[in-house]
Amino acid sequence: MPAATSPLGWPSKFRDTDACYFHPEPTEEVAAWWNRRFYATSGIFPEDFVASLTAGTPGRTSGWFRHIDPIAESFEFDMTGVAADKTTIFFKHKRFEIASGRVGDGETRVWPDWQEKGIGTQLMSNLVELARRIELDRIEIEAQDIGRYAWLPLGFLPERTAWTDRIVPPARRRLALARMAGHIEEDAYRHAMLTLEDTDARAIRRLMELRQLVPGIARDGSAVDVPLFKALMLQAGTDWFGSFNLRDRDSLALFEAWKAGHDARHRPK
Repeated sequence: MPAATSPLGWPSKFRDTDACYFHPEPTEEVAAWWNRRFYATSGIFPEDFVASLTAGTPGRTSGWFRHIDPIAESFEFDMTGVAADKTTIFFKHKRFEIASGRVGDGETRVWPDWQEKGIGTQLMSNLVELARRIELDRIEIEAQDIGRYAWLPLGFLPERTAWTDRIVPPARRRLALARMAGHIEEDAYRHAMLTLEDTDARAIRRLMELRQLVPGIARDGSAVDVPLFKALMLQAGTDWFGSFNLRDRDSLALFEAWKAGHDARHRPK
């Protein structure tokens, strides 16, 4: 009887490196599952997975795979970026549920000295790209802080109840204030208010057209003019749950348009 063949890359591709760590140490069963689910379909080993998710971010980046379960087809994943002076740049947590085609995008922290540099959106863009590559269906998020605004142009949508209960009421109040202050013309105001009556969360994409500048507040507390749509999403102070449907053409088209603009802005001169 011939000897069983070990999984491709076993064991070297499933051991800790300077950029990729595991807890607990993967078994041969884990390696075989990874080969079937990721390498055979997308040509990636764990270290490639880390590199894809941290691409374009500053510092020394690392990824941790935690509790890879080949039966449940799930695992936790953390990644960090560390500057040359050993200070942390960012931390991000995710939960991949491969069997159900989902990834939950959890806590994201970018340390103050590194904020306003596009790191958060780069990380989210990397996640969308990788999720498409490994053929997942959906990315689920809780949009917090700047993410309440930043994730929408990438193609994310709030859940229906998040739209109707958490976003619409404060948006109506903010629109009314903008109207009273003369920051929005009457026709645009009426169009926006009618949009807020739509119970379909996709209506939020029509609000993205509100680019009139209104007074806002920067992270450091200083006054700054911001587009009205951004003010609606950030000044409401309301987090929301939502997702990116990776099978939806409109969402993917939004992402591709956003990515083209992002890449053009960050192209080396």
